[in-house]
Amino acid sequence: MPHGIGLTLDEETCTKVRLLWRAFEKAGVGKTPGQLGLPPHVTFSLFADGDPAVLAALVDALEVADPSLKLIPFGAFLGETHTLYLHAVLSPDLVQAHAAHVALARARGLSCDRLYTPGSIVFHSTLAVEVEEGNFLTGVEICRSHPETLEGQAETVELFEFFPPKRVYGKQILTRLV
Repeated sequence: MPHGIGLTLDEETCTKVRLLWRAFEKAGVGKTPGQLGLPPHVTFSLFADGDPAVLAALVDALEVADPSLKLIPFGAFLGETHTLYLHAVLSPDLVQAHAAHVALARARGLSCDRLYTPGSIVFHSTLAVEVEEGNFLTGVEICRSHPETLEGQAETVELFEFFPPKRVYGKQILTRLV
C-alpha cells in the first residue's frame, strides 16, 4: 500500500490555501487535495510500499527546530493531466530535516520515491491535480488572481495511506504558546 509523509500547515495558512481550493472547485478545475480527503500540506516523502509501523517511526524520528515556511505562487507539473501548486520555501532546518529523513528511510531499507529525495524534490503544496488541458489556463488565472505569499509553519508531520487517503499516524511539531 502506498504511503506519504507530509507536513500539515498551521491553521491560518490552511485557511488561505482552502480559499484557493474553493476557487478551483467553483471553476471545476481539476481536483483539490480537499476533495481527495487531504489537508493542506507539503509532501515530505512518498513510498510505494512499506510497513506502516516503520514509516510511523520515521515520523517520530523527525526533529524540527524551525518549522517556518513560505508558500509562493505558483508552479505546475505538466503531463497527460497537469498539477498546479504553490512553491514551498522551507526553513533551512526543514530542508536539513528532510535530508535526514530520507537518509534514515534508506538506512531502514525503504525506497523513497526518487522525486522526493534531496536534489530532486520540488517542495510544494498542491492546489489541484488532474487539471485537463482545456482547464489549465483557467487554473493559471486563479493562481495569478491570488498572488499572495503565504508565510506560516508546518504544524504536524503526518503519515497517510493512499487511495483513498487515510491518516495513519502523526505528531505535532509546532508548539503553540498560550
